[in-house]
Amino acid sequence: MSSFKRLVEQAEKLTAKLQEYSGLEKHLVENVIHYAKQLPGDGRGEIDQLIFIAQMAHQFEIYSPNLLQSMFESWKRPRATTMTIEEYSKLICMFLSTKPGIKTDFVFNVYDVDRDGCINRTELFSLLRSTMVITETEFTEADTNECIKELIDLTLKMMDHDLSGDINRSEFKESANKDSVYLQIFGQCLPSDQTLDRFRKLLLGMTPLELKAYFAEEKKKSLFNTMATLTQDNELYPIQLDIP
Repeated sequence: MSSFKRLVEQAEKLTAKLQEYSGLEKHLVENVIHYAKQLPGDGRGEIDQLIFIAQMAHQFEIYSPNLLQSMFESWKRPRATTMTIEEYSKLICMFLSTKPGIKTDFVFNVYDVDRDGCINRTELFSLLRSTMVITETEFTEADTNECIKELIDLTLKMMDHDLSGDINRSEFKESANKDSVYLQIFGQCLPSDQTLDRFRKLLLGMTPLELKAYFAEEKKKSLFNTMATLTQDNELYPIQLDIP
């Protein structure tokens, strides 16, 4: 079999695999893959953490450094230091998918920073603390910590159905199935609907050659533009605390 024919078959196999996973149309999946192929920076065909963070901020308006790092760690292969084109393409397809529940496991894994199968009080404290901005000068660190502990108690009251003191995967899924707001409850790790609609239209409106040209400088542009905006506010966070 010629190397060209083998490459074509591999591309078709990957497209079909991601179509089945996400339920997206073939042209959209193909262009997701073409976009992803413009991002590797070391000749090995893989995406490092810096490029990943830059793309999440530049294209998908996700800015929290802590959550971006957890997103990268939870999605790539265990013990790997980079993300493959297939892994990155699958992530973008997951973002774009409208399949019920497809995003829930991803979000849970991002919030479960230590990968032990539950979101515990320590993780809840860290996640909620990173979303808060203190606007009252007399609001001390102790005041902040007390407010966070109250938020944690309220959260566990809503989501910890077995009273174990943490939130397991099934409890998180149950809450997310009832209300999608739980997919952003501890910080943004999914793009907004408006951002996804823009990106979907961009991909659908281009041929593979047009897309390759459009994203040819994407890595360089995103690295340049992103470093100064990683702390930018998004629609829901940070939470601002004021003393009554």
